[in-house]
Amino acid sequence: MLDALLADEVSAPVIHAMPVPLGRSAPAAEIARAVIFLLGPDASYVHGQMLFVDGGSEALGRCDRSNSARPNGAGESRAVRRPSLRTSR
Repeated sequence: MLDALLADEVSAPVIHAMPVPLGRSAPAAEIARAVIFLLGPDASYVHGQMLFVDGGSEALGRCDRSNSARPNGAGESRAVRRPSLRTSR
């Protein structure tokens, strides 16, 4: 998929202009190791997470976003009320 985007004359310059703090592209084997981790027993307690394997690009983008770009507009996460694990007596 990335090869097709890089071959496209419109999307290729945009992709190459994106900053990567690590300063390099990842070889396929490096991406595969992240997938193997998530599929393996060491990730058995990982649930509902997003793992960015992008050399730091996503984190760099988070620093540039304003509070108004956040979903609730306040720049703070909304508290999630979770059910109590206590049982009534």
